Amino acid sequence: MAIGGSGNVPSGSAFVDTTSTTSGVQADVDVSQVTAEAGVDANSEEAAADVYVKRSAAGLTGPSTDGEEPEDYAKVSGLFTDSGLPDPYNPNTTPGVEARAATDPAFQDALAMVKGRLDFNDPKVAQAFWQKLNQTTVCSNIMETLLVIMKESMKESNDDKRYYLVKMQQYNAIGEALSAEMHKLSSVMSTLRARGKDEDNEPTVNIGEIKLFSPKEVDAQGKPVTNAESYSGNKTQFQLSAISKDLEQRQEDLRNNRQMAQTSFQSADQRSNQIMNIMATVLKTMNEMRGASNRGLS
Repeated sequence: MAIGGSGNVPSGSAFVDTTSTTSGVQADVDVSQVTAEAGVDANSEEAAADVYVKRSAAGLTGPSTDGEEPEDYAKVSGLFTDSGLPDPYNPNTTPGVEARAATDPAFQDALAMVKGRLDFNDPKVAQAFWQKLNQTTVCSNIMETLLVIMKESMKESNDDKRYYLVKMQQYNAIGEALSAEMHKLSSVMSTLRARGKDEDNEPTVNIGEIKLFSPKEVDAQGKPVTNAESYSGNKTQFQLSAISKDLEQRQEDLRNNRQMAQTSFQSADQRSNQIMNIMATVLKTMNEMRGASNRGLS
């Protein structure tokens, strides 16, 4: 398998390397055919524009300088540059590689090996991975194929991290809301205690409204919602104690929910780091093989 440049073009593949700066384009649009079809002068600006459109549709144009690299690719492309390799992301071709990869069996097998966090320091695992990678038909540029594998392998753990991070933020908002209600209740209880006991009647105090926020639910805007009828009106000391226990139980449930979300986030983060380490190992091996190949040619 070729390690540098484009890599091997799989048998029957119609894809060409559009990122190489040394080999040039291996296939191109027939300009005369395009202009004949359009019925325009082959040397006109109209013909040139039409040819460019055809080349773009075929994925034969070079990298565009318009726009920034998507965040999900930018996060993993740093592994390439950190390893002394160029960033293989190409805005003209990478989205197409990603689309074709969804139905490519060899690509999916290679992706499963990374997502399964196998030991890539094991020569047998590494060899099996390279074999699958070289069997893919999604792109002739092996570096770009690797980039898509890295991005896809990180997607699940990154999605989980985003999900649980939002959950923790929501639980923090619920915690603040419950704490505010508990503070109101504590103030009312202090007021009642300060009045002392009445020999004829059990003293009461108007609590206004004490809201019962759900320990796990939020609205569409991520704000806390109540899931039970609020407490209101005049309450005795005994009744205030019961309300306090209700709020304390909700706070306890919230702490448990927040702890589970934090544990899940840490687990997803650990998976993400393990996959990053695996791909760093893969790129290190590739770089070493390229260096050995270059020394052999010199």
